[in-house]
Amino acid sequence: MQTLSENYFCKRSIEQYIKRGNHDWVREMMIRRQESVNEFCLEKIDLEQVKG
Repeated sequence: MQTLSENYFCKRSIEQYIKRGNHDWVREMMIRRQESVNEFCLEKIDLEQVKG
């Protein structure tokens, strides 16, 4: 999980890359980030089922 400062830095970096026209990098980063969120959510669901 990202801290607030890491999240801010990430957002700022993405904005800079968009301005420079590096859309492929931004797209790849957003896909990886969504994969991380999905994985985190699945792990949380598994943990809740074990506690159940």
